Amino acid sequence: MRSGRLVLSQTPASRPPARIPGATRGCRLEGNRMRGRLAHLGQLCVLLLMAAKGGQCLRLKFDLQQFVSTLEQYATQKNDVVFVLDESGSIEAENFPAEKVFVEVVARLLIVSPEFSRLAVVTYGSDHVTHIDQMTAGGDMCRFVQQLEEIPYRGGSTKTKEALEQASLLLGNARPGANR
Repeated sequence: MRSGRLVLSQTPASRPPARIPGATRGCRLEGNRMRGRLAHLGQLCVLLLMAAKGGQCLRLKFDLQQFVSTLEQYATQKNDVVFVLDESGSIEAENFPAEKVFVEVVARLLIVSPEFSRLAVVTYGSDHVTHIDQMTAGGDMCRFVQQLEEIPYRGGSTKTKEALEQASLLLGNARPGANR
């Protein structure tokens, strides 16, 4: 935390870490795309702060710093990660983009590539859908962000169990030795 801002990464998203030739953290966000992401991220932060009451606010900031710091330690390791997003009716269409922004922010802390982090995204409402699956072949951040943006909100009931079972199946395809 510097000057009241949460620093998500010391490495700009458009540049690779110096110690890994050819690796990138992802597509560069410019102009309106960046402003849109920042607006959603701002909404996400407001929701997180609204959830904190009284003295819990400082604890929440510390927890976020610790979370980001922990994720950055995994950036250069083999990781197979499945994000499970709730798109049931209780979430409502206007809140679903905040879930996708959270996923993108977390993904940008990792190096998304066949060698490092492979990602998958499962959504659930009345049923579950695997929208992104990089577990077997890998992928890159640009493609991941494009696919993430295309995920629609569907609403419906809340079938969490089935989505978690699907996530477990996807992780069954994880690489040997990869963090899950």
